[in-house]
Amino acid sequence: MTQPAPGPAPCYRHPDRPTYIRCVRCDRPICPDCMRPASVGFQCPEEGSAPPVRTVRDSSSLQALARTAPVTSALIAANLVVFVVFVIGGSGLTNSAIGTLESHAVQYSPLIADGQWYRILSAMFAHFGILHVASNMFVLYVIGVPLERQIGRVRFFAVYLLAGIGGGVATYLFANPLAVSGGASGAIFGLLGAYAVIARRLRSAQLGSVMGTIVFNLVITFAIPGISITDHIGGLVVGAVLGAVLALDARILVRSAARARRLLVEAVAFVAVLVVLVGVFAVRTHELRDRYQIHGPLISAERSPAAPSAAAPPPAG
Repeated sequence: MTQPAPGPAPCYRHPDRPTYIRCVRCDRPICPDCMRPASVGFQCPEEGSAPPVRTVRDSSSLQALARTAPVTSALIAANLVVFVVFVIGGSGLTNSAIGTLESHAVQYSPLIADGQWYRILSAMFAHFGILHVASNMFVLYVIGVPLERQIGRVRFFAVYLLAGIGGGVATYLFANPLAVSGGASGAIFGLLGAYAVIARRLRSAQLGSVMGTIVFNLVITFAIPGISITDHIGGLVVGAVLGAVLALDARILVRSAARARRLLVEAVAFVAVLVVLVGVFAVRTHELRDRYQIHGPLISAERSPAAPSAAAPPPAG
């Protein structure tokens, strides 16, 4: 005589979520947000924080990265390709000189106010030297792979992009208008901020390491001259706000209607953040245009302010 299949049990961390899945180690019921992939089945966050079982892979680590974290790997590849293009165009490998091609990508407020708004985006891929790009890509790899797996590709890319824009807008608003900046650090700080908020909401074992990474990088930001503080803080704040939006997911039942509502809330919140950033950008642009019309060269296509000399090291983002 067959026994009827057991009914769903409430998730041990989210009692309002019924689930049929249990941790393969401790047998606690876990909802989709609490599942951690194991060699067989799924584990709860507490058991899943243990060192993973090593398995033999039939592909290279780069192939595995592209398969499991495609957005992270694509962003790393894009930053490296752009850096190589800059080097070919005349930028140095180990110094902060602004190369011929790089000068068209870095963030420089007068030219942005003159209509070259794309510099807010292109500056996210402009790095000043091989150490700059290498350190940023290392942190992006370390934080990007687990976060992308946790929140998904689209959310991950949206956080990265909006945090990078947020860092650029903060620099545009608060930094010296004649300073030059660039780098992916604002976007990376945004990922750190989002990861910290989500980890705290889910009581993840990774919270300590993420917070330690944030504190360590903030100390470097304020201790070493030439680093764009506004870019880092702006990206961190925007990322934390977006992370708070994503963390609301833990309170919503896993049902089709609730899932649609959650996605709508996330989309509206992300668009609202973008609208705020665009509004601040527009106000600052108007202010800079008035300033240069009164105190300096006119912001016009014929008389755009020249980029600063490469002799002075630009702030690294």
